[in-house]
Amino acid sequence: MRSLKRHERRALMRSLRDKQAKNSSDEMQNWTQSRKQPRPLPDNHELLAKEWRESAESLGLHIGEQQMQHLLRGGSLYVDGSIIAPQGFEIVRKPDTRPDSRITQLWQRLSRNHGVSSTEIRHNPVASYLEQLGTSDPEAAARLASILQQDQNTMKTPVTVLSDMLRAIRDAEHAQRISETTERARRKADLLRGGLTSGNKKQTETGLTNPVNEQKTRSDI
Repeated sequence: MRSLKRHERRALMRSLRDKQAKNSSDEMQNWTQSRKQPRPLPDNHELLAKEWRESAESLGLHIGEQQMQHLLRGGSLYVDGSIIAPQGFEIVRKPDTRPDSRITQLWQRLSRNHGVSSTEIRHNPVASYLEQLGTSDPEAAARLASILQQDQNTMKTPVTVLSDMLRAIRDAEHAQRISETTERARRKADLLRGGLTSGNKKQTETGLTNPVNEQKTRSDI
C-alpha cells in the first residue's frame, strides 16, 4: 500500500468497498428470498395434523386448515395472550411474553378493572385526553378544545398543529397542577387556622392570660 501512489490507493480502496457492498447486498437478497419461500411440509404431516388436532381439542381449541398449515411449516399461533405451538405429537399452550403481548394484556386489565377504553386512547388520544381533562378541569379542557378548533380552521400543517397541541396540553396540565397546589395550600391554611382557634379557645376557658396584657394591667393600677 505504501508503494502505491495516492490516486492508486484511492482506486483500490474504492474497489474493495464496492465489492464488499455488493457481497452484502447479494447476501441480503438471498436471505430475503429464502425467507419468502415457504418451508416444506414434513413427510409425516398428515399424521402430525391428526395428532395435533386431537391435542388441540383437548385444550378446547379448534385449529383450521390454514392454521394447521402454518404449524406444520414451523409456525406458532397467538391466542388470548398465549402461544399455541406443537411439541412432538402434542399441542401445548405457553404464556406469551412478547412486549406487544404484555402491552395488550395491560390494556385488557385497564379496561376490565377501570373501564378504560384502549381503542379510543390508541386511535383518538386527543379526544380521550380532552374527556379526562374535562372531568378535572373544565376550563383547561375548554381552552384546549378552542385551540384545536382554531388550528383546524386555519389549515395549519400537521407539524404545527401537533406542536401547538402539545404546548396546549402542557399549559393545561400546568394550570391543573397550580390549581391542585393552591387547593392543598388552602386546606392546610384552614387546618392551621382551625388549630389556632381551638387553642385560643382552650386558653380562654382555663383562665390563662397573656403576660404582656397582665403587666400592662398592673402598671395601670
